[in-house]
Amino acid sequence: MGVSAVLLIAVAYLFFQVQGLKSESVQEPTDLLEQFEDQEQDQVNGSMKIGYVRGDSLMLNYLFVQDEQDALLQKQTASENKLKRALKKAEDKDKQWVDFFNSGSATESDQQLYQEEMMQLQYSLQQSELNEQQKLAKAEMEFQKEFVDRISEYLERYAKENGLDLVFNYERGGMTLLYSVDAFDVTSEVIAGLNAEYQKEKEAAAAAGK
Repeated sequence: MGVSAVLLIAVAYLFFQVQGLKSESVQEPTDLLEQFEDQEQDQVNGSMKIGYVRGDSLMLNYLFVQDEQDALLQKQTASENKLKRALKKAEDKDKQWVDFFNSGSATESDQQLYQEEMMQLQYSLQQSELNEQQKLAKAEMEFQKEFVDRISEYLERYAKENGLDLVFNYERGGMTLLYSVDAFDVTSEVIAGLNAEYQKEKEAAAAAGK
């Protein structure tokens, strides 16, 4: 379904929305370098603290993403099986008509009925495919929204608790983060915190369901 690629784009978008930066503004690489050099000097002076998260690690290790991707895959498989059953039903109906025509007892009226029924079955298949695609797209959009909301809300709390002024998404070869000290990598702590909260949610839901 291409979930991971879409989410990586969502992650890149999310982490670029940080204090003092506007995603709408377009800056030359040299301007960005000068900006981060100024921020580095601010860090030396103790006036700014920056953290960054490795988006690829977040995608691979956040348990919520793993569970939701499995759920999306199950929905996709269910949709495919449903369409296969509908197609098999249409093929069986067509074979019945063919066998009837081969018997030699079909009339011109029967030929008309056959064409109308096949056109109706084809339309029904097309509508079913469209409906399944829309349901899957809606499920994926809901997943993406919840993913972004979870990360955004958690990072807002995490940044306040740890005195971070900026948190960036780090993607190898990307322009989101041009300079960082390794000590600012808070990916492991963020994933651990997210998974701890998510595990509590699952345990609470399981307890409520008993």
